[in-house]
Amino acid sequence: MGIGGTLSDGIRATGIQALEHGADLLIVYYGHNEVGQFVQLGQFSAVDPDAIATRIALSRTATGRLMQKLLRPTEDGSLSGAGEAIVSGQPSSRADIERLKALAVHNFRWNLSLLLDAAGRRGVPVILCQVATNFRFSHLNPINEAGPGDALDLERRVQQAESLAKQGKAQEAQDAWQGAIDVSASPREVSSHIRRATEELAESHGATLVDIQSHFYQGSPDGLSVSGLFWDDLHPTVKGHGLIAEALTEPVQALLKPD
Repeated sequence: MGIGGTLSDGIRATGIQALEHGADLLIVYYGHNEVGQFVQLGQFSAVDPDAIATRIALSRTATGRLMQKLLRPTEDGSLSGAGEAIVSGQPSSRADIERLKALAVHNFRWNLSLLLDAAGRRGVPVILCQVATNFRFSHLNPINEAGPGDALDLERRVQQAESLAKQGKAQEAQDAWQGAIDVSASPREVSSHIRRATEELAESHGATLVDIQSHFYQGSPDGLSVSGLFWDDLHPTVKGHGLIAEALTEPVQALLKPD
């Protein structure tokens, strides 16, 4: 089975549910949304990154889980009072953005580790996918403070990536564009930190790692262009899904091969 979603908490819950229903293989294609979803929390006036970090830490303890059961949401759906979850008119600070990005990677590692541990206890193999990014359609929203990730910096990084692409330096062009994604204010694309975490989780838990991005761009003339594989900035087309299936066929067959 495959797993996708909007936050790794949901990925973990869905995967464990699949294990409980007797799944004999898990395929996880995920990573785009974790950082973007966390950074978006900074748009709300009552959100404090340190409080989020504390809440995440508490949720992973027996005491915290008991508190979650005892505390009931108010009528407006919040846990801390009505009227607080409103969009702030102020842009998030660089410090808050970086804090939320780090929390996103931490949350990703935690949830995927729990899922991989659960699969390991049941002897169920897992394939972790390095997801594909549609580079030239990336959301590169600038940070509203001078420095890395501001409008001028993003423009410079994109120009560098395009220059490398024209020189036929495909991997260097991807790396430059990935750098722009990593420093932007609200990336919807997978960050290099999530990619690195995926690699490390696969290695530490004995999961199979399949690099879907390399399959998408193996025929690219410049490392940044793909034809007909995405229908928007993020989601693969039918052709793109077909390429994902091709990339997964051999590892799936190897993992499910009868002893």
